[in-house]
Amino acid sequence: MRVTIRRGAEGDLPFLREQLLAIHKLHRSAYPEVYRDIGPHEAEAFLSERLEDERCFVRVAETSRNEIAGHTLSEIQERPGTLFTHPLKIVYLAQIVVTSEYRNRGIGRRLVEDVLAIARARGIHRVELNVWEFDGNARRFFARSGFRDFGYRMVQRAGEERG
Repeated sequence: MRVTIRRGAEGDLPFLREQLLAIHKLHRSAYPEVYRDIGPHEAEAFLSERLEDERCFVRVAETSRNEIAGHTLSEIQERPGTLFTHPLKIVYLAQIVVTSEYRNRGIGRRLVEDVLAIARARGIHRVELNVWEFDGNARRFFARSGFRDFGYRMVQRAGEERG
């Protein structure tokens, strides 16, 4: 099966919207105090804006049968330097999805390679992402793809007893 990685287009919005909503539902279930409920219109508007933003990259993995097997959503982010840190320009990988029927076929790896190529083409030497503690499959995939842990973000609710 041949898979082509291409720029996302308006015609991909229904697929992208459903994938975004599915991911968001997982995040909302795990952290309802952080993530609010969003609907299909909000999701599609968000994605439509990203398709038009030159600092954002919506990429789609399309099979030779014209089926979308997965996608990435990434963006260029710039952080100013501080007394302690250098200024930093990165490509932030906000989303990567491979549909269940196409998993374990190398498509995720190809999508990551595509994001890395986007960064290199712009002279950016760092790609970052966040992965949730509850998502062991994603953590293992990213480790196999060459990503390494870089600190940990921890949380404690104020006013709750520690156990």
